[in-house]
Amino acid sequence: MSLSAPWAARRLALGAAMAIGLAAAAAAQPSREFERAELGYLNADLRAEVERRATGGNTPRGVLETILLNNLQLRLPATEVIAVDFLKSTVVYRAPDGALRAARFNPANLTVVE
Repeated sequence: MSLSAPWAARRLALGAAMAIGLAAAAAAQPSREFERAELGYLNADLRAEVERRATGGNTPRGVLETILLNNLQLRLPATEVIAVDFLKSTVVYRAPDGALRAARFNPANLTVVE
């Protein structure tokens, strides 16, 4: 085995890891159509605010999750938004103890109703 074989193996492993990471990041990015559908649930004022704040690397989904987390924290102890389902008006969030919990929200203004 030559000295370059371990380096070649490392490069191959690094390349595979980067490809998997990029594919996962691309899969995690919602499509423009999906973002438009989510924005369609919001009232006009909130939609305008989300679109205004979705700049410089902030995505509309990220802004929505931040607003929803802030609204959650007004009523419930929450540390992170895990998932949002606009059709069911449900948000899954992480509580301070690490447990996952669900709450209902108003999709028009992202306020927590339970």
